Amino acid sequence: MPHPGGPTDGRAAKAALVHRGPGTERSRVGIISASIGAGHDGAAAELSRRLTADGHTVDRWDLLDLLPARAGRAAGSLYHRLLEHAPWAYQRIYTGTERAGGAGPAARALLRTAQDRVMRALPADTGAVVSTYPGASHVLGRLRQAGRLTIPAVTYMTDFSVHPLWVARGIDLHLAVHEVPAAQARALGAAQVQVCGPVTDPRFRPPHAGERAAARERFGLLPGVRYVLLVAGSWGVGPVRRVAAEIGASGAAVPVVVCGRNQALVRQFAADGVEHVHGWTDDMPQLMWACDVMVQNAGGLTSLEAFASGLPWPASGAYPATERPTPQPWTRPGSRSGSATRQDCPPPSTT
Repeated sequence: MPHPGGPTDGRAAKAALVHRGPGTERSRVGIISASIGAGHDGAAAELSRRLTADGHTVDRWDLLDLLPARAGRAAGSLYHRLLEHAPWAYQRIYTGTERAGGAGPAARALLRTAQDRVMRALPADTGAVVSTYPGASHVLGRLRQAGRLTIPAVTYMTDFSVHPLWVARGIDLHLAVHEVPAAQARALGAAQVQVCGPVTDPRFRPPHAGERAAARERFGLLPGVRYVLLVAGSWGVGPVRRVAAEIGASGAAVPVVVCGRNQALVRQFAADGVEHVHGWTDDMPQLMWACDVMVQNAGGLTSLEAFASGLPWPASGAYPATERPTPQPWTRPGSRSGSATRQDCPPPSTT
């Protein structure tokens, strides 16, 4: 299915990431992500795969490793603990930075400590650098403003709803998955924004004839039964057990739960008597084929994967503030009736 508003094959995004000097093409690209959950790394991995397939050399870094004295790992651990034990506190932080239009003094000071390490990490022949994480974008933007980074810096925004942190001064180009987040980025002051379509693993696509039935058989799901794929992100946090119980009690569908790396949650679901429970899995494309609808709190990348697979989803029990509905919902033409077909933007291309 084509993706309205932008190229469907990624050529525009890839062209933007390759700097061309006079008579030459510098085809080494750096990508900086952050292991905050799995979505930012997932987008970075797929960008890397596509660029490498086109013959470019790709270097990848985790921003958390570029911060000194394990400060990055400590920040990631704090984020995880807040989501798991004090989501209200994270909600306040998120709302505060949204109202303030960006990060506070402490966060800006921490990100400044990564600038020298980023410059040392980039090979001399790097032609462009792309960020899939807001903090990395601010580091790159500051380096561009100071004149220390002389190659294009690009941000790939993985979210449907653009928080002000995504828009960093000094960034040459912000890439958006759809015109809705592109318009939000422009409203927040992004100088140049381009709609390039989604970046998802090509395994996420609508199933061919027979593949849906085969996927159900593989996971022990019965024909004729409606199944809800309940996804709790790579960390398996949020009110997942409550949502699963509500789905089961409704009698309308049977939950199929993915708990990410949270093995304690897997054991809790087993004790609850939930039959279809998975921890971290590489079989998400086929799980999406096997189910009728997805309920998730995981965020942008999982949403894009569901769109690419033709799987409708509503956002429910989301992490505080991570994925709030945009004001322009969309209903997929020809999809099943009901609230589960209400979407935030059109489905992406599967190319």
